[in-house]
Amino acid sequence: MCCLHPRPGCDTGEDQGFPSFLKITSSGGAKDLYPTYLGIYKLSRERYSNLPVYKHTNKTAYLFVNSLDDWVVDDRISRRHARLYADRIDNSELPTENGWKYAGGSGWMSDTSLTVHKYDGDIPNWTKKGPKTEIIKEFLG
Repeated sequence: MCCLHPRPGCDTGEDQGFPSFLKITSSGGAKDLYPTYLGIYKLSRERYSNLPVYKHTNKTAYLFVNSLDDWVVDDRISRRHARLYADRIDNSELPTENGWKYAGGSGWMSDTSLTVHKYDGDIPNWTKKGPKTEIIKEFLG
């Protein structure tokens, strides 16, 4: 296994120990305002702030560390723009599971129900039905 920081010959996230998939869930304000940002994110080959970028599996949305050193979710990879964010704690190479905020009408609002779950196992092909369908149902909740 390669180190967590990119280096020559170690260019895929899975080789670096990053989870292949992350799942964002919420039953609070973030779900009401930004339901398209919830769901499954897949590790991409892209890097931003020298850390992995996760891309939503079926929407245009990204989970990454921005230039303010926060974990953010947005429809574009940008230096400061975000719809959801959480402080990057102790230079974590993975997003925090809790402590997320969302852009509300009057500023940043806390959503204590928003969580990011790491999943580092085999994910069946999302578009095919078959014997692994129960695994998908269990994972998606």
